[in-house]
Amino acid sequence: MVVVLNACLILFYDWRDKAIPLFLILLFMVTSVAYGVITHPDLFYLFLLMLLAFSGLFYCVHKKMLGLADCLLIPSCFAWLPMDKMSIFLILCGFFGGVTAVFWRRWYGQKEYPFTPAILFSLGIILLS
Repeated sequence: MVVVLNACLILFYDWRDKAIPLFLILLFMVTSVAYGVITHPDLFYLFLLMLLAFSGLFYCVHKKMLGLADCLLIPSCFAWLPMDKMSIFLILCGFFGGVTAVFWRRWYGQKEYPFTPAILFSLGIILLS
């Protein structure tokens, strides 16, 4: 229940401000890693490697495409998924990100849009299916 409430707060802040408080991201990461360690102990190092890779990608690429929250949320979401669902998760993220981009540009007239809703909706769809 804490994770769902945390995800709703993350969605709210990203949609409204296009910025997420760091403590919400860290809470989601800690609960995700704890869940991943409990359910998939053999994949724990894979989660850490992906977290480092996405964080390193964020710092190496100086273009403002993905925010730090997005780079930390994607590997955190991997902790909730079995290995065979990770590729579907990334495809859904891209699809919902494109839909959000079109909606955001037409509705608000802005080029930059929040990507976190696409990440969390994709995770929710896979977990509920």
